Amino acid sequence: MVTEVAGYQESDHISVIFNKSSVSDKNLSYTVASTKCTCPSRVVIEQRCYCKGTQDETFTIHIPLQHMNEREYKPERFKTLLVMICFLIVGLINHFVLAVVTDIISQLPLPDFTHSIIPQNDFLRHMGDFFTAAAGFLLILICCVFHKHRWIVTRRLCYILTVLYMMRAISICLTHIPSGFQESENQICVPPNPDPHPTVNSVLTKFLSVSLTFGLQVQLTEDKLFCGDMLFSGHTTAISTSCFFLNYYTPHSLWPLKVIAIASCVSAMICVVISRVHYSVDVVMGYWISSIIFSIYHGFCEIPHVLRSRNRPFRRLFLFWTMFELERHVPEGRIPNKLEWPLPWPKSVVEFFKEWDAQSKETRAGRVALWLSEHRLKLHL
Repeated sequence: MVTEVAGYQESDHISVIFNKSSVSDKNLSYTVASTKCTCPSRVVIEQRCYCKGTQDETFTIHIPLQHMNEREYKPERFKTLLVMICFLIVGLINHFVLAVVTDIISQLPLPDFTHSIIPQNDFLRHMGDFFTAAAGFLLILICCVFHKHRWIVTRRLCYILTVLYMMRAISICLTHIPSGFQESENQICVPPNPDPHPTVNSVLTKFLSVSLTFGLQVQLTEDKLFCGDMLFSGHTTAISTSCFFLNYYTPHSLWPLKVIAIASCVSAMICVVISRVHYSVDVVMGYWISSIIFSIYHGFCEIPHVLRSRNRPFRRLFLFWTMFELERHVPEGRIPNKLEWPLPWPKSVVEFFKEWDAQSKETRAGRVALWLSEHRLKLHL
């Protein structure tokens, strides 16, 4: 099918809706978004329809135009709450797996290139937790509280973390890699249960201890760690995902926060390797897998709705249909990165967020936001 759209300007952002009443009853959507280029006054949108007959049929469709600002971003709170529950369940599964694996791993560390050239530093173990917690707090504050489309961003965040930590739980169950500490048996790691047949009470006690610390490497009763969650670094998964979301969903006026996120991400990964909390390959694999899942999901969001169900590379993924349902009513493309105070009061704070987001030269907050946007450091992480 070939469709011509007249009167298209270079600065316009247009949402095009295929109302294909002669072929089906469904509304199909496609997006035309122009950047700085020498576009003609007429844009041709082409899609070939393959029929079961011997000859292809071509349809010409009149497309009503819709401006980008008129797009509707529905919060869909029920979907977000459902994904948050799934993330909570997967987190508890990770904690339970770690509590079980602690009793069966070996106490002899494996050779590691970084460990062989850099001595162990126990102080950096706590610094790794600090950087991870700081990045997570910054992520929740900016993307899940102050973002205008916070429900959509939170839903995507919880879904990606659910997939990542489910993969992590499976990897911990399949292969039991010993910790990298040189003296892990008595000084740093929680000693394994000497009973070859541990009771349910002992396993649940460790499970609750891990859950109360949210998986961080500090135990409540003793300064000892639950060792055994190797091969897939949970620290790297959490902080790299936080870094990706802060870079993707933070407005240009808050680019210093992106620099802080990148610095925290790199520092945390260095700390967990030097402190022997993880092997070097744990951190590398955690970063790679996190970046791949993040890129796959947001690459899927860029695909027009009319093409998603027929996109074979994505249909081969085990998470395709869940992504398809979660993004069914979200307009394709990148959502606007705008800030909004989540409460109707106090009025002064509400107005401050509006002035910052408008970036008007008539207000002090707008001038500061405009100056930061114009002098931003472009980051492509």
